[in-house]
Formats: sequence, C-alpha cells, structure tokens
Amino acid sequence: MWRLNNSFGVKNFLEMSRRFICLRFLLFLLVLMCVWACEDDPKFNAASVEGRWEITRGLRNGQETGTLSGTYFRFGADGKMITNLPVGPEVSVDYEIVKSTIFQKSAAPIEYAIRSLSDSAMVLGFELRGMQFEIYLQRKEAEVPAPEVPFPDEPDTPDTMPTDGSSEE
Repeated sequence: MWRLNNSFGVKNFLEMSRRFICLRFLLFLLVLMCVWACEDDPKFNAASVEGRWEITRGLRNGQETGTLSGTYFRFGADGKMITNLPVGPEVSVDYEIVKSTIFQKSAAPIEYAIRSLSDSAMVLGFELRGMQFEIYLQRKEAEVPAPEVPFPDEPDTPDTMPTDGSSEE
C-alpha cells in the first residue's frame, strides 16, 4: 500500500504556495506597469488651441533664428487655420488635431507636434524642407474694439446756453 509522507507533503505544499503567491504578485506588477506605460499621449482638441498665436522664439536645427519673427497662427473652432509661416500663401486651410499632433491639410501638408500647451503658451515642433523647427508661441487675445458710448443729447434751451459768452453763477 502506498503511504503519503506527511512531513514531505506539507513542506512541499507550503513551498509551492509561497512560489505561487510570489508569481501572482509579480504578474500583477507586470500588468500594472504595462497599463501605466501604455497610457496614450496627451490629447488636445481644437478648443485648446483655438485663437491667435504669435511666435516669440524660433529654432531652426536647434539654433535661434529670426526669420520667423512676426509669424502667427490662427486656429478656428470650425477646423480652419491660417498662418503666415513662409511655406505658402496666407490662406485658410483645414486642420485636424489627433492626440498631440496638428495636421495642416494644405497643398503641402505639415504636421506640428505639440510639445507643450497651456492657456497662454504653446511649443510646436515640425520638419520643413529637411530642417527641424521648434517654435514658441504666445496666445494673443482678440482685439475687441471699444464700444461706442453715445453722448447724452443736451437740449438747446435758453437756460442751459449762455447768451453773452459768460458762464452762469
């Protein structure tokens, strides 16, 4: 008859349980790290870039350049953008934002990588004619014309208008 060695069985069972618990814990950590590492890039939308942006600093191949001085971008909520970036005519073109990239849908399409974005500042990176550019932009508030304030009409009555050129006392 076959006899089970009780001391060997219990030791073996405890050792296997300890290994199983360790493996489960390591598997849990591995899954947790994968989920954390596979998080998507930051996502931006048209509302986050909407408005007028002016270049404050530009780099071409890592070197400061002044040729982009005065360049602006205007992004509309309607999916249209306009820029005076010296790559083509200053016309309104479609754009789309996917994750952290702005796709300019023009005859010569350009992809702008959004490196950072806040309420008042944005950094874009892009390649143009084999050169790497990084531009620093500042949001400009739309200029709102001052409202016209009508002056109250004063009636032309004898008691409000001096007749002899002197002021009333």
